[in-house]
Amino acid sequence: MKNHLLLLFTSSLFVGSVSGQGLYQASNKALEDTPLPFKWNAGLNAIYDDNVSSGNSEDGLKESALSYNPYVGLSVVQSSGQTTWNVSGMLGVIYFPDAPSVEGTPIDDLSNQSNLSASLTHKLNDQLTLSSYNMISREREPDYSYGVASSHAGKGEYVSMSTDNSASYRWTKRLGTVTGLRLSATQYPEAESEDNDRNTYQLSNQFRFQMGEQSVLTSSYRFGESSSQGDGADIADHYLTVGGEYRFTPTVIGIAQAGAQFHETTTGTASQDASTTNPYLESSLNARMNKHFNVKSFLRYSAESDSLNQNNIVFAERRMLRWGVTNEWTISPKMSVINGLDYMPGTFMGGVNRNTGIASDDLSETLVSSYVTLKMKFSDFMTGSLSYTYVNNVSDLTDALGRTQTYNRSRVSLGLNVNF
Repeated sequence: MKNHLLLLFTSSLFVGSVSGQGLYQASNKALEDTPLPFKWNAGLNAIYDDNVSSGNSEDGLKESALSYNPYVGLSVVQSSGQTTWNVSGMLGVIYFPDAPSVEGTPIDDLSNQSNLSASLTHKLNDQLTLSSYNMISREREPDYSYGVASSHAGKGEYVSMSTDNSASYRWTKRLGTVTGLRLSATQYPEAESEDNDRNTYQLSNQFRFQMGEQSVLTSSYRFGESSSQGDGADIADHYLTVGGEYRFTPTVIGIAQAGAQFHETTTGTASQDASTTNPYLESSLNARMNKHFNVKSFLRYSAESDSLNQNNIVFAERRMLRWGVTNEWTISPKMSVINGLDYMPGTFMGGVNRNTGIASDDLSETLVSSYVTLKMKFSDFMTGSLSYTYVNNVSDLTDALGRTQTYNRSRVSLGLNVNF
């Protein structure tokens, strides 16, 4: 029994310390298949995109194009009694053989779609565990679950970097703490300004009390600062939350926390600075229903620090709800289906024109992204895929010419992957 409690507590500590991996953070390490220690994969996707630049669908800015996405990937996993490390990465590009143009401005015919991640967990003894998760990506197409931005329209490629490190200490049989430091940066190299480029650091401490074999109670404090590299606002946040983690069955685990977020915006002009108090909510679920069906979901409501400068209007806060669900259904040993939905409504609040000092109305933006992928295993080494993704963005925001940033977009992808 003691070993069982220790295993649950240690695995829960790890789950609670890796939020840098994204919003789908509830892990099921005990029931997921052990990956191969060393694995290569390579592939090629042919993609038809009916709105390459994510431009306004109603103003004649919707341009379609065919592109190719070749890539090569590598994953390495090593584990011992005390240390587990995992390194994975993908090097890829998106190439347009006939690059489209929007209003006479050509889109780059070659762009990155690459990422690299490395995680390390080291158990010094029965009481102290160190964890680190690090990632860097340069991509054109965002993964919305990571919370980088709701829309990248008009910004081209983005670079995202983060390092998330924590120390988990077990003080007694039931009481423990997780203390962490997270550093992150987001940049848009092709954007006209650096207003949306941001550097962020975050300090956190979480108290954890194990109620029983299946449940852990948590209380947390976090402090973070986010600074713009251009003329955007600087942000400071304090979070006070309580929550819990519960393993409903050996294959179903849920995590939730809720509380208050104290949000401060600094623009350099006293009349435009603001301080607000908002509710904060975050939850995630990982459920392997059976050997054929696995589902993950997340939910987060908070005031975010991305895209706070729009056409010289500086917004005090951006309240954002992010909800998503993804599932994988294994139909047969050779066929599987992956599908999901992301829903992200947000409101820009407390806006003031930097040049005139005139207050702006609150603006809203809602993005919905749905996708489905069919995978067919031709052999132990070769897999084919057919994917469809639809994105709809309804926005009050406008570009420099006053045109709405509302758009819809469809992408169809046909791919072949080889692993060895």
